[in-house]
Amino acid sequence: MPPIVRPDEQVSILARFLDTFPHRFWGTMVEKAMELLLVIGAIVYSVVRFGLSWKVWQEHLWEIIAPLVWAISVVIIYHSIRSALDTVARIQAETSAAATDQEGHIERPTGGKFHIPKPAIPPPRYFRLKIWSGASVLIAMACFCSSVVWIIARIAAPITVTTRTQARAAISIYLGCDWDHIPIHIPASSTIHVIRLNPGILSGNPRIRSLGVFENVSSRADASLDFPSKSEGRWM
Repeated sequence: MPPIVRPDEQVSILARFLDTFPHRFWGTMVEKAMELLLVIGAIVYSVVRFGLSWKVWQEHLWEIIAPLVWAISVVIIYHSIRSALDTVARIQAETSAAATDQEGHIERPTGGKFHIPKPAIPPPRYFRLKIWSGASVLIAMACFCSSVVWIIARIAAPITVTTRTQARAAISIYLGCDWDHIPIHIPASSTIHVIRLNPGILSGNPRIRSLGVFENVSSRADASLDFPSKSEGRWM
């Protein structure tokens, strides 16, 4: 009986996986369309966010490259997983066949050829572990490159200093003034608005009740008023 030749003794398991990986990029049309849309989407995102200014692209180069690197990393991760699944399925199909007899090359005296028993080929040892280890290395490299690009983009991004000033309520006082003399003559049934300029009054005097900075001085309905007088307004 000829010796049993194991698949892992002919070709390395990792070599078979790495041979499957690049061929996965020429997969189905749906996969090609999805990969193309993913890359185009990353480019469109960068153009929409940063525009078409060459100066802006130079200042935000790594931020523009980052989405494209992330898109490529997603494609690599997807094909790494699919390549591992395809390689495992292929090896399982090769080693799942039962023992059979195959026709040899030696002729029988009575005619025909002798049949040689073909034993079942056992699966390679730890082939799943080896295949998924190779896929994990590719996935880790893709994630590492994406993280490095993201960190560089954060560091290289131009720092914009924005100062926030507390919004203050706008206070406007609209006044009109005319030259006049003291005492001010206030016609009957009229009112004038007086601003008191005494510092003590401006700061507030607790002995004067309900007086603010502005004071309304009104005359009676049946008589005019001269302001200030000896009895009223001398506090000004």
